[in-house]
Amino acid sequence: LSNHVVSVTAHDDNLFCLVPSEISVHDVSGKFLRKWNHPGFPRFWGLRMFVINNSQLAVGDWTGYQIIIYSFTGDVIRRVPCPASLTERGNVAMTSCGEGYAVISDRRASKVVKISVEDGEVIWSVQTDPEPCGMILYNKHHLLVAHFSSYNAELSILDTQTG
Repeated sequence: LSNHVVSVTAHDDNLFCLVPSEISVHDVSGKFLRKWNHPGFPRFWGLRMFVINNSQLAVGDWTGYQIIIYSFTGDVIRRVPCPASLTERGNVAMTSCGEGYAVISDRRASKVVKISVEDGEVIWSVQTDPEPCGMILYNKHHLLVAHFSSYNAELSILDTQTG
C-alpha cells in the first residue's frame, strides 16, 4: 500500500494526488503531468490538502508539524507552523476555511482551531465533545464537524468567524 492515495483535490483541470511522500498531478483524463516529493508519511492527516488563493496548494506535513504551501508546480512558498497542542501525535484533520485560513482538528485533544495559512496565527480555538474526526466547509459561513464517541456519531455546525 505504499502508493495508495491518501488525499486528492482539484483545481481547474488538474487533479492533485497525495500519496505517502509524494504529490502527483494529473489532468482530468488521468494523464500524469508531474510530481514532487512531500516530506514524511501523512498518516494522521485527514482531508490533507486543499487549494488556497486559487494559486497555491496547502498540504499537511505531520512529521514536520506544519502545513506546507506549494505553488501548483511544486515550489515551496512557505511553511506554516501548526499550534503545538495539535501536533502531539493526535489524529488530525484539516480543511480550508475560506481564503487564507485553515481549520485543524485534533481528535485526541478534542479541539478545533482556525489558523491563518500566512503565518499560523490562531484565529479561534474551540474545545469539542465528543472527539472531532473530520470537517468540511459549508457555504463559507459554517463548518460541519463530524464527531465520534463510543456509541454515537454526531455532527455539529461551527460558525467560521467565531467558532
